Amino acid sequence: MNKREKIIIGNWKLNGSKQLMQDTLVELGQAINPHHAANNFTLAICSPSIYVGEMIQLAMQISNKLLIGCKNINTDPHTFTGELSAHTAKAMGCKLCLVGHTERRTALNEGNYSYHIKVKQLLAAGVSPALCIGETLEEKLAGKTYTVLHQQITQALAGITLGDNTPLYIVYEPAYAISSSQALTPVFAQAVHADIRRLLSDILGATQTNKIAIIYGGSVNHDNALNLIAQPDVDGLLIGCANSNLQHFRAICNKVFSLAPVFNYATERKDYENYMDAS
Repeated sequence: MNKREKIIIGNWKLNGSKQLMQDTLVELGQAINPHHAANNFTLAICSPSIYVGEMIQLAMQISNKLLIGCKNINTDPHTFTGELSAHTAKAMGCKLCLVGHTERRTALNEGNYSYHIKVKQLLAAGVSPALCIGETLEEKLAGKTYTVLHQQITQALAGITLGDNTPLYIVYEPAYAISSSQALTPVFAQAVHADIRRLLSDILGATQTNKIAIIYGGSVNHDNALNLIAQPDVDGLLIGCANSNLQHFRAICNKVFSLAPVFNYATERKDYENYMDAS
């Protein structure tokens, strides 16, 4: 296993108030600081755009491992009321941006080509894209998971060149697992993530692919988070509904961060199992 940093991304969706923001960052500060010496994990919050600037100022007082991001940009080069551009996101201090979340794919009928442009513009601006991919339940039952993911990845990343200073994240979030109780089993999640890494290697080459964190999203909770992120090709978690409960979200962070050194230096899955047996 390569020494990729583990990352947890909290997706606030439409949740948030100034008080919730402050309470959240205080809670996260308590979760991060005891484990700061591990230095091999990152925590990110993607909030409503109206709170991004204020959250960045507060986050800077807590930890450089706490990043603030946004959830979408618009690629129109002209004026577009109510939208956010990649350069505006960068100017605000955003470190990453969700691209292609299932809710936008389905409700707004956005396509892979638009995500290609968003990824390209974000990388050019110096904001890390977190490209979300995933199949529907119908596609899974029809045995089309690999085909769907291949299409989404190749169309979104065609011709993309990665630099050294702006990471690219891939978020695997099967549509049927979002906001439900149908989280993938760790074994199935690992199998799909391994397939995704092979696809990325075909497109970007092994060297670039080894730097990319592949993140799982979909009904992540306190009970399944550790077993999911312990998989060798699951480099992080995208947490949606659970992060609106501060104590629950903090518990997930504490659980994952406490084992960050083990994940970072383990060469095989067996190392993790031996650690758990000795705990």
